[in-house]
Amino acid sequence: MNNQEANEGTENKDLTERASERLKHHVSIAYSLDISKTPEHKSSLYQFGTLFDINERGICFEGSGKFQMHGIISLYLKLSNDSSGIKMLGKIIWTKWLSEERALVGVKFIGILPPDWGKLVLGD
Repeated sequence: MNNQEANEGTENKDLTERASERLKHHVSIAYSLDISKTPEHKSSLYQFGTLFDINERGICFEGSGKFQMHGIISLYLKLSNDSSGIKMLGKIIWTKWLSEERALVGVKFIGILPPDWGKLVLGD
């Protein structure tokens, strides 16, 4: 893997300029790259990742897998101990490989989080 592939999608991106404030908080995250294309194939294998940050538009997390630019990913977010988890779909918009197996992954949500997601994350 060359350096260009290692940081695919991150060039020309100033991560300090955000359209929405990102929260750095402990949110449980599971993800699956196995998105069912047929109704009879309902089970997906989920892996656990480490959340880096979240906002109403997307997340950044660390995980392992074969992340493909513009690929669809299924996410399961547990926003707090008192909330039930929510399942979201997202589109991978950038990756930054940390090793051959681990990457930081930027995902833009397809759909929206519940209106009170920020309060749930912060425990307000």
